[in-house]
Amino acid sequence: MSDTIVADKQRKADIEKLHLSPLEQFAAPFFSVVLTLLLIWGWQQKEEYLITAEWGVGYWLGLVAGVIFILIFIYPLRKKFKFMRSAGAIKIWFNLHMFMGVVAPVMIAFHCNFSLGATNSNVALYSMLFVVASGIAGRYIYAQVHYGLFGAHAKIEELVDISKEARKRLGHHGGLAPAIEHKIKSFEDYVLKPTGGLLSFIPRKVFIGVSTWTTYFILCHRLRPIMATQARLSNWDKRQEKQHYKESRILIGILLSAIRKMAVYTFYEKLFHNWHKIHVVFFSMLLITGIIHVTAVHMY
Repeated sequence: MSDTIVADKQRKADIEKLHLSPLEQFAAPFFSVVLTLLLIWGWQQKEEYLITAEWGVGYWLGLVAGVIFILIFIYPLRKKFKFMRSAGAIKIWFNLHMFMGVVAPVMIAFHCNFSLGATNSNVALYSMLFVVASGIAGRYIYAQVHYGLFGAHAKIEELVDISKEARKRLGHHGGLAPAIEHKIKSFEDYVLKPTGGLLSFIPRKVFIGVSTWTTYFILCHRLRPIMATQARLSNWDKRQEKQHYKESRILIGILLSAIRKMAVYTFYEKLFHNWHKIHVVFFSMLLITGIIHVTAVHMY
């Protein structure tokens, strides 16, 4: 009996993993917009030569960015070596790893005034661009095999349990009516249908993403009259009806996310493993070329 209670609690805890917090939903897009506007402004001002790499603010931007790139190594070291496991939570270092991986290239862009320079600086700049492009791709791939950007690594068995628990809780809220269940089943049959190789998977992945959003909005639209009927039968007031509708809508989103993640999990799991090797190579190139650049600048 106790094992059943523990399992139920675990399933209820697991289901919350696919419910993204407002921070995860809006912080990254907001931060991206701010940095993009900053880069656009810097590009427009480059002819004014407000910053130069040789002295002043431009020099210190390059120096600080170089130190940040070295600090980025703390995250992989924290994961790899046992003696560093007491050096803070790995989630914090991962967040800092992503933050520094975006801020440092922006600082370098202002450091070089959005212009090319000597050969050694250009090689370092191109190496950095490779790392940035690789990091952006990795951020997307990471989210496909984890519970968001800040969650643990997902597992197929957990995703199956999450989908079952979401269905169960949705039924308790009165939202799993035949019209809802039929649409969910159609969506599930579509996204979980086996695909061929990479060329057939890429366009299918786009269709799965679009289908997830459209299915979510269709189900939320169908859910309103169902909740209204359930409210009359159960004598809910407006506040209770609104609360049940909100919770059912969240559960629908979790259920569709779990199904979608199951459909693409195997592909992205392999892709993430290979991406990690490439990203390490690019980052090693950046460190080597960066050290050469800094040495050449201070020697000549």
